[in-house]
Amino acid sequence: ALHSYGIIVPDDSMEPVLRPNEIAVIDPDAAPDWGTEVFLVRALPDGKTAGLLRTWIGFEDIEANTGMKTRLRTWNPSHIETVNSLLWPAMGAVVAKLPGKK
Repeated sequence: ALHSYGIIVPDDSMEPVLRPNEIAVIDPDAAPDWGTEVFLVRALPDGKTAGLLRTWIGFEDIEANTGMKTRLRTWNPSHIETVNSLLWPAMGAVVAKLPGKK
């Protein structure tokens, strides 16, 4: 990937697929496959950025006037959530994991 970046996994919500302090390498140009890990990004009103590391499990169109929804899974505890794709417009595929500090 020409443009990629690393995210330090902040907590255990994605264990066992991503562990705390591992570095998830994100390729924002790679299309994620169903059931693979992704990083979603959104801008906040105060100028900061929010992000989610999750497993991507697809899209769904719940209501015509609210747009597409993105279905995501956390692993610890196992939970499926649906987020508005308009609020989380950037989704990059996790293409590698690097060990972090212990």
